Amino acid sequence: MTRSLLRAAAALTGEDGPYEGLELSRRQNALLTRALAVNAARWPQDARDLYDEEKTRLGSGQHLRAKEEVCRYFGHGYLDGDLMRESPEAGVTMVGLGSIRKHGAQVFRMPVPPSLSGEKLPRSMRVTLAWFSPVNPSRTQYRLAALEAVAVNEAGDEDDSKWGFDMSPDGLDANIIKRGSVWSKRLKNRIQTIPEFGDGAEIPIRVQCRDASGGGLNQDEDILYAIAVTLQVEAEVQFDIYQEIEQALRVRAQA
Repeated sequence: MTRSLLRAAAALTGEDGPYEGLELSRRQNALLTRALAVNAARWPQDARDLYDEEKTRLGSGQHLRAKEEVCRYFGHGYLDGDLMRESPEAGVTMVGLGSIRKHGAQVFRMPVPPSLSGEKLPRSMRVTLAWFSPVNPSRTQYRLAALEAVAVNEAGDEDDSKWGFDMSPDGLDANIIKRGSVWSKRLKNRIQTIPEFGDGAEIPIRVQCRDASGGGLNQDEDILYAIAVTLQVEAEVQFDIYQEIEQALRVRAQA
């Protein structure tokens, strides 16, 4: 685990890395590698087999309890060091850093690869946040800050629960991923056609912060966090969504 974190930190600022030539602080490195570690984790087949066994043992309608049982042994899954340093095949991983306050929000705009519009392809997406929460050991909820991501632009907008690609949650239950100071949502769709969209389309990923302690979080406290997002087409395709998203980000940076 330590070796994978160190190699991922080196890749972030190394040749062709997202922060090539820049110097990241220890806190930034810690958050980015932590987000990448969870984002790259995968449940092995043993975990999925256990999930099926627990659903059978617990009976109808107990899939959430079955996931709890799997998480006792497998957590977010087994670490994949390669996916911490590189984008997956037929996919792309994006990373970012930010700072947020209580009841605040920031929007990351993920470019949508034009080649995917209207295609019938299996696809998956992962959104992971890692942050350092202020703590108060005298409270039951001693971690004061809780972060999450939703697919909306501004407060009051309707959340696109399918994240623009007609995808459904896959893996950990929503209540499980809200624990601790890492939030990671996995989505997948194996069959349906991707909705059509025009050039320049984006998915707004809104990171928001709430007081998890019921009043203990200071309104003026800055909370540093990292975000990792992976979009992957799980089929052989003739186009490269990595290059399409990279080009869109470069054009945005130049503008």
